[in-house]
Amino acid sequence: METDKRKRAVALAWIAMAFMALGICSCAPTVAEENTQDDASSQDGTAFVWSSDSDCKVCHDDVVESFGDQACSASQHPDLENDCFSCHDDEQGLEKAHDGVMMGDKKKRSTLKETEVSQEACTECHSPEDVLEKTASSTALTDKNGLIVNPHDIPENEEHTNAAITCSTCHKLHSQDSVQQVAAESCLNCHHAGVYECNTCHLSK
Repeated sequence: METDKRKRAVALAWIAMAFMALGICSCAPTVAEENTQDDASSQDGTAFVWSSDSDCKVCHDDVVESFGDQACSASQHPDLENDCFSCHDDEQGLEKAHDGVMMGDKKKRSTLKETEVSQEACTECHSPEDVLEKTASSTALTDKNGLIVNPHDIPENEEHTNAAITCSTCHKLHSQDSVQQVAAESCLNCHHAGVYECNTCHLSK
């Protein structure tokens, strides 16, 4: 009788251990599968091919959010939220910028520095004459000597042409940086002495 009880206890112990082993084994693949799914969602191995039909919102959600951010100039163009290519018209640059991008890639999105927003994309709506008139009293560009330059009426010279200054040089629609700050910093790339008057620093021979 005592022997039967002992045998029954041993059998129950073995059954319990077997269930525990099965439980451990059944959990292991689930964890592995979850990790695999996470890896797959971050980069599923499928190359993204950019085209003019691409939905930018899928990856550039921060850009979409800028249309609702009053600190961003994009908020003044709510009608363009679903029409990215009305401004981003550099198809060759966009194609190059997306080269090697994988579907579902969680890495930090490129700021697309390889692309350009053409001057025409802005001047189609913003007449240069109107903009020049509206900024006639702007003091955004004031050098250390007090010289004020209208940012939309900078002198035409070879240096400015070579610098390829366009609207997007100063106007970063999806950034919270103020246009006044960006414009001044852009000028200081060349006017590093804080002086806008020509031939005061690098005297011509």
